[in-house]
Amino acid sequence: QSHFSHVITKLRERQLGDGGFSFWPGQHSSAEYPSIYVMHFLIEARDTGFPVPKDMMQRGQAYLTDYVGRGSSKLSDGRSNSQFDVLSEARDRANAIYLLTRLGVVTTNYLVDLQERLEKDFKEDRKKDWRKDLLASYMAATYALLQKEDDANRLIEGYEIGAETQQQFDDFHSYLAQDAQHLYLLSKHFEGLARSLPGDNVLAITERIFKGEYNTISSAYSILALGAYSKLVLEKPLNENIVFAAQVGGKNVDLAASATPFLTAKYKTDVEAVSVKGQSPLFFLNVQSGFDKDLPQQPVRNNIEIIREFLDENGTEITEFEQGKEITVRLKVRALGGTGGRTLTNIAVVDLLPGGFEVIRSSVERTAYNWRADYVDVREDRVVYYGDFDSSLRELTYKVKLTAAGSFVIPPSFAESMYDRSVRAISKAGVFTVN
Repeated sequence: QSHFSHVITKLRERQLGDGGFSFWPGQHSSAEYPSIYVMHFLIEARDTGFPVPKDMMQRGQAYLTDYVGRGSSKLSDGRSNSQFDVLSEARDRANAIYLLTRLGVVTTNYLVDLQERLEKDFKEDRKKDWRKDLLASYMAATYALLQKEDDANRLIEGYEIGAETQQQFDDFHSYLAQDAQHLYLLSKHFEGLARSLPGDNVLAITERIFKGEYNTISSAYSILALGAYSKLVLEKPLNENIVFAAQVGGKNVDLAASATPFLTAKYKTDVEAVSVKGQSPLFFLNVQSGFDKDLPQQPVRNNIEIIREFLDENGTEITEFEQGKEITVRLKVRALGGTGGRTLTNIAVVDLLPGGFEVIRSSVERTAYNWRADYVDVREDRVVYYGDFDSSLRELTYKVKLTAAGSFVIPPSFAESMYDRSVRAISKAGVFTVN
């Protein structure tokens, strides 16, 4: 309950006058897809029994009504090169229509308008394109809610989990996110089809998770989908006896476990081995947190590059300076050739600082030469920039004050995509001496 209250507080800070939600704190315009995503979260929370504020839900519903009420006039002709953009926009609209229907709104006219436009834009040789997309699944689920079974059954058959026929249009619509949403819609509105789903289809989702091909959005949809699916296929709750054990000094010691909500056990770093035993095959996850004991000696450059330098008042790179003085931190960031020349969106640049380096907040700016950050977060031990980067080298600078003398290990800086885990860079670590 405390976690949910914290989320609601944060969402209140970002809900704007039109009922939508801004992507970053302090912004004055609603972000379309994130607003749809938030409303889906609030609806699921309400249906689960959490106390969702009525005013927040009503304002969000007003935003969805306005969003789908704009009509499909913006959809481009399917013969143009913007086909993928057309599908992405139509998918978001179908998603919003589905959520409005969950809120009790009769959305038949919205559905008919969207389908007529898609039929018109996608000519006969490409008419199946949109029917294979997740947007058809959302439309089918909406028809099911409206008790239009024939229309629902015709549209739900197009999408195929794991087929990868859908394009990853942007950061929010990965293969995993789309597959998980389809499984969720099947499980919630097409029970027969969900029960008869081939096991390979479900494995196509879990395999992506095991390979690390997930982000915050696809993780949320995967949990939603696998939760809804498990309610159908599990005949009874699994209450089997699962035992966690740790090996310390050559001896096995049982670990205390608690459901939080999944059965969880904690162990210390001096443990030599850990075992998990149950009556049937188990999925388990090993989680660690903290800072690396051994800092990376070589930079990492996966589709993006980051370099960090410390400069004196003359712009000369330094590795030592005097206590009480100010120096400039310069970060150089750019997308690399493996990105095919495209702009990398929603990149987080995290610059960690050692103890004794105090950020001069007034020196941290959102703008650099020909570049502007979407958001900047200044914390006690780091500065975080969020924004887009292309192949042009961007230089981000700010000042720090050296408040303590000594020899300090400089942790590496990071640049990574918030949603695409193949985009990641780490700078070299180092040592800085304060005299």
